[in-house]
Amino acid sequence: MTLNLEVSCELQPGEILVLSGPDSVLGEWDVSRALHLGLQEGSQSIWACTLPIPASNSEFKLVAVKVQSGEVRQEPLDAARRWPSQGLGEGCTLRTAWGETRMIIQASMAQIEASARATRKLDERRGSALQNNVDNKGDNAYYYAHTRQFEVPEDAKVITGPGLITGGQPVLIECGTKNADAEERVEWLKDYSWADSGNKVKVYVPVPEGVLPLEEQIVW
Repeated sequence: MTLNLEVSCELQPGEILVLSGPDSVLGEWDVSRALHLGLQEGSQSIWACTLPIPASNSEFKLVAVKVQSGEVRQEPLDAARRWPSQGLGEGCTLRTAWGETRMIIQASMAQIEASARATRKLDERRGSALQNNVDNKGDNAYYYAHTRQFEVPEDAKVITGPGLITGGQPVLIECGTKNADAEERVEWLKDYSWADSGNKVKVYVPVPEGVLPLEEQIVW
């Protein structure tokens, strides 16, 4: 099975983008044998390639290489990237950008159709909360409409798009790379105050302006 990789990246003149990793397809970390990406048709900044689906959670790197000199420029990340542990399937598209750990997965039509067909089979639901409700409540089950045994014909057309629900297992659409262990990402607080507010305790933590991006949150 293969996946499509698309990387948003503006390279310097004379550079190409390659994909390096431990797999033989990716050159076994030898940049000279790494997989080359090509510019997508009609684009000056989207580099793409098709490759066999690698082992989940295995490492890989994006590297810019000067064609004439062979000089390499590493991606400005603290650690190697890792392939997602779930969500990769036949024909899916993995999108990312140079220097960013975030990756977005677009499921292929083959994945969507396979997922939609599989969950119509009752034996695929054994052990789920839905099936437990049907087994315990029978005709009074909240999910009574799901008690029918039927399968989607192989030649049935599954229509997908924004706002359309085809059924099936949840599809991973975005993921990030973990660059450090949890212990390394913990910041112990020494300057804080708290107040007893009845059945709740309020904790006040001073955070200097500009330390946290707008989308970040403090979790307890």
